[in-house]
Amino acid sequence: MILDKLGWFGKPPPGDCRKIILHYHLFKNAGSSIDHILRENFGEGRWHSEEFPRPTNTAAILTGRSNAQLVQDWLAGHPEVLVLSSHTAVMPLPKLPATRVFPIIMVRNPVIRLQSSYLFQRKRFESGFHNRTTTLAGQNDLAGYLRGLLEMKRQSMARNFSSVRLAAAVPGSPDRLRQRAFKALKLLPFVGVVELFDQSMHALERWLAPHFPGFQVLPAWQNASDRSSESLSDRLAGIREAIGGDLYRELLAANRIDLDIHRAASREIVRAAGTQMS
Repeated sequence: MILDKLGWFGKPPPGDCRKIILHYHLFKNAGSSIDHILRENFGEGRWHSEEFPRPTNTAAILTGRSNAQLVQDWLAGHPEVLVLSSHTAVMPLPKLPATRVFPIIMVRNPVIRLQSSYLFQRKRFESGFHNRTTTLAGQNDLAGYLRGLLEMKRQSMARNFSSVRLAAAVPGSPDRLRQRAFKALKLLPFVGVVELFDQSMHALERWLAPHFPGFQVLPAWQNASDRSSESLSDRLAGIREAIGGDLYRELLAANRIDLDIHRAASREIVRAAGTQMS
């Protein structure tokens, strides 16, 4: 069960140790809401946001040519930081002397995440922020945006985005993405689910409170426009209608591992929530 897992891939350090919460803030996976919770609990002085050079492509993430060492070095050089949140930090987890790391990562239905990404990038384009992906969103409808992302075959923006970042937590061949992502899901102590946000936050509180006395999850959803009242099935049906059946099937095929990870993580969160409410 998710709440019984260790906060490290092995035994935690004996005796007193430094404790660090590391929030891997994946794009459009409710990260702003998580950060709000963490800031409310620990304050701006102990919560910190830092960005690192982005890995150049998916292969770099899956072969360890990312920024994990930079993240580890940064934490070593900032002993005052209790919570680090980063959009760009990539696993594996930092290994520091006498330190226990508490990683937070959220997953989301990949099709819904991409729709949310499109709406967000269009707003950024309209506000004057122009780069490759904001321009793609600003100059296309949803179907055009998705086709453009799918054509970027060396990137994972529309290809098992969450699974690639989970897989980075454990060593292995880049060709074994599914096995590595599921192994990470099994080993990581907390993988929340955006569509089960409230249950995920209850699980997060139950996990962190014994280690950080007083930790409490407060109402925190920060992007109200992104929390649709529609059911997941209705939202997916609307996306399929908007982009057409052929592109929708291509999108599902490109994100098959993410879809399976999302289902498995959802089952885990439901079990954790059922246990703590029994």
